Amino acid sequence: FNSEGKILLQKRSATKDICPSTWDLGASETLKSGEDYIQAATRGLQEELGIRPMLEKLRDVHLQKNDYFGGKIKDYELVELYKAVHDGEMKANNNEVAEVRFFAVPDVKNMIKKNRNQFTPWFLDEWKYARKLLK
Repeated sequence: FNSEGKILLQKRSATKDICPSTWDLGASETLKSGEDYIQAATRGLQEELGIRPMLEKLRDVHLQKNDYFGGKIKDYELVELYKAVHDGEMKANNNEVAEVRFFAVPDVKNMIKKNRNQFTPWFLDEWKYARKLLK
């Protein structure tokens, strides 16, 4: 988020195998061996957006299950959700991210109503939870 309460979304690169060119959370990351969730979240923000903000956990570990390509790829992950507030500059990793933009929360709600397919399934899962915390 920024200090105005707008949420940062990133559009995934068109070269991604799964969900190319769709809107996603500000950053997401897979754990490396020996790493905990907060370390991975911090690393992901640094790698994808070039920032190191303070993180606040919003949601404890939970399972996300998504299937792609007729079930040929099963993406079952244990994840946590964090919030950060950042107003400074960002440097998006062009291999990962096509676009980064802040949106007002009502605008995201309207975008989802109009076309859910423009968002990653994992964003929609987290949004169901996070929107209850957003005013």
